[in-house]
Amino acid sequence: MLIHRFLPACLHDSSDTYDKTFMSAVSMWTDKAGVSHIPVAPFSGRQKVWDSALVSVIRKRLLSAASSQVAKAHLIAAAAAHSG
Repeated sequence: MLIHRFLPACLHDSSDTYDKTFMSAVSMWTDKAGVSHIPVAPFSGRQKVWDSALVSVIRKRLLSAASSQVAKAHLIAAAAAHSG
C-alpha cells in the first residue's frame, strides 16, 4: 500500500498510535459509532470501514425518526444499493 511507504511503521496500524490528538479522535469516534473498539489492520486503513459504523448509527436514527410508515419506506428505498 502506498501510504505505508510514507508513514513510519508505528502508524501503519492505528492501534499502535498513542498520540493525544489521535486518541481523542478515536474516543469521539467510538462514542458516536456506538462501538467499543476501533478497526484493526488491515482494515484500519480503509475509510469505508470507519464510515460504515457511523452510517449505520445515522441510518437507525433516521428510520426511528420517520413520521410514518410511508416516510420510512422512502428512506429504505433511498438507501437501497440500486437507488443511485
